[in-house]
Amino acid sequence: MKLSTWAEVVGVIAVVISLALLTWELNQANNLARFSAYSDINHLYSEMNQEMASSTQFAELWARLKDENTDLSEVDVQRAMGLAYWHRNIWINTERAFLEGWIDHDKYQMSLNDIESVAQTWPGFKPYMRKVVELLQGDRELTQIEQLILEKTS
Repeated sequence: MKLSTWAEVVGVIAVVISLALLTWELNQANNLARFSAYSDINHLYSEMNQEMASSTQFAELWARLKDENTDLSEVDVQRAMGLAYWHRNIWINTERAFLEGWIDHDKYQMSLNDIESVAQTWPGFKPYMRKVVELLQGDRELTQIEQLILEKTS
């Protein structure tokens, strides 16, 4: 066999090995991105839960928001709006991660279920959830998450 033929064979083998390594690296990067998306979403939920568990003001606010007809002070209205933005941001991040393929449908469904759970458990929170979506709507189309928030808070 000629030297040039051997060089071609070695070249083809090198290309195949390079492509295999590139495929493996892309797979690793995708796995890391998926893990990062799950981790980021879980971190956002944990951060919110920790704030609600460690803050007497937020705990008292959540207790009042269980009543649909609760009257809130201006400060508590601002806290409720902040919590509504926080929830919406978590849910929107989950939706984006799902649409990009970084999380699976089960994780996304957990956020959809969370919207319904929050609306049922804290009916006094629904106007604030709705207001946040209405304020952010502008001239753009609503995301599926935002449509669900409006549906669950009407």
